[in-house]
Amino acid sequence: MRDFIHIEDCVDGVLDTMDRIDDADALNLSTGRFTSFKELVTIAAGLVGYDPEVVGLSDKPEGVFARAGDTAKQISFGFSAKIPLQTGVSRTLAHLETGQRQ
Repeated sequence: MRDFIHIEDCVDGVLDTMDRIDDADALNLSTGRFTSFKELVTIAAGLVGYDPEVVGLSDKPEGVFARAGDTAKQISFGFSAKIPLQTGVSRTLAHLETGQRQ
């Protein structure tokens, strides 16, 4: 499981907070939401009209099982991600489709 954040939210977060951090401290931008890779694949497949049976290999995990951000600090700086995962995946698929037609 991971925390997926749209690049537009990241750019907005950097621009909105960069002048507020005056101690050179780091600010990790995230949604704070855990999303499994199965869920990500299901969302992407559904957006292109495909409904596969998604089977993972959870009995053979490698690396960190789950990673998501703690949003408390970014919220204190006035930032929270706005673009939902499904919207971000939809935009990515549209971008890829447009690029393939050129």
